[in-house]
Amino acid sequence: MPRSDVGDLQTDSVDDDVMRPSGHHWCAFETNDPAVTMFTGPSRTGVPLEVGVVTDEEGTAVIHAMLAREKFLKGWWIR
Repeated sequence: MPRSDVGDLQTDSVDDDVMRPSGHHWCAFETNDPAVTMFTGPSRTGVPLEVGVVTDEEGTAVIHAMLAREKFLKGWWIR
């Protein structure tokens, strides 16, 4: 399996890590776009990720994925 890199997230199976927070999220945040939801949740190894998912009449797609920033963790994960 080829190695993939997403920002600082390096794994042999990025797709599994990117999709995991949308199904196993700690928090979901609405955005200014009603079709887009931001999820914060763990990778397969427990690393906090933020994943942006768009859902519309054409289906569902991940449009953003990276290590979770402080603004998505503040208040419940960090002080």
